[in-house]
Amino acid sequence: MAESKEPEDRPGSSSENVQIPENLSKEEYVKMAKAAKEEKRFKDMVKIMEKVVVGLSETEELTVEERELFAVAYKTVFFTLQTVWLKVSKEEEIADQLEDKTEVLKVRDTMFEIEAEITELFDEGILKLLKDKLESSASTSESKVYYLTLRGDYCKQLLKYKYGYDLEKLKADAIEAYGRAAQEIAKADFHPTDPTRLRVALSIATFYHDILNASREAFDMAREAHDQAISKLDGLEGEALQETEALLERLRDFLARVLAHEEEVEAAKEFVKSFADADLLR
Repeated sequence: MAESKEPEDRPGSSSENVQIPENLSKEEYVKMAKAAKEEKRFKDMVKIMEKVVVGLSETEELTVEERELFAVAYKTVFFTLQTVWLKVSKEEEIADQLEDKTEVLKVRDTMFEIEAEITELFDEGILKLLKDKLESSASTSESKVYYLTLRGDYCKQLLKYKYGYDLEKLKADAIEAYGRAAQEIAKADFHPTDPTRLRVALSIATFYHDILNASREAFDMAREAHDQAISKLDGLEGEALQETEALLERLRDFLARVLAHEEEVEAAKEFVKSFADADLLR
C-alpha cells in the first residue's frame, strides 16, 4: 500500500465538511484532490477520488499519479480511524478491568461508531471500487497486479483487527486477490527479479504467516521467490539491481522471522510436553 503520514485532523473534523461539486472533469477533480491532500483534508480527498473512479469509462483507467492519490486518500483515513479505534479499545480494556460497566458500554458505543465508519469506507468505498471498476479496467499486467495486491493488503488489515467483519469472507477475498496477482499474473508476466513480482510474493507470504497462521506455506512462497530471483541476478545493474537487492533483503528478513517464530512455537510445545511427561511419571 502507498506510504502516507498520519493526518493532523481526525474523522469527523470540522475541516472536512467541504461540499464536493458534481459533474466536473477528471482533471478538475484531480486538482481538487491534490489541494485536499496539501490541506490534510483526507476524508474530502476520498470523496473526490471516488468521483474520479466512478466517472471512468469502461476502457479508461487511472494514471500512476491518480492511483497514488486514490491509495493515499483511503490509507490515510483508514490509518486515522485505526489509530482512534486502538486507543478506544485500550480504554475499554481498562474500564473492563475496573469493572466500570457504564464506562464499558460508553466506550463500546464509540468503538461501534468507528467500526461503522471503517465498514462504510471499505464496503462502499475502496473494496467496491477496486472490484467493480479498477481491476476490470486495468489494461496492463503491472496495473492489474497493483490493484489486486492493494485489495489483498486492505483485506489483510481488516482481518488483523477484525472490526466486526465476516472473517471467512475476508480471507477468501484476500486469497483470491493475492492468488490472481501472484500466481496468474506476476509469475507469468514478470521476470523473477522484477520488483513487482518480489513485492507480491512478500505481501502474500506475510498474509499467510500473519493472518492464516500457515507458516510452512508462507516460508515456501517467500523462499521460492527469493531463490528464483537470486539465480537470475546476472545482468542487473544500477538502480534496478539496488531495488531488487533491497526487496531480497526484506524477503530474507521475513524468512528469518518465520524461522524464529517456528522455533518459539516448538520450544513452547516442548515446554508444555515436559510438564505432561512429568505428570505421567507421577
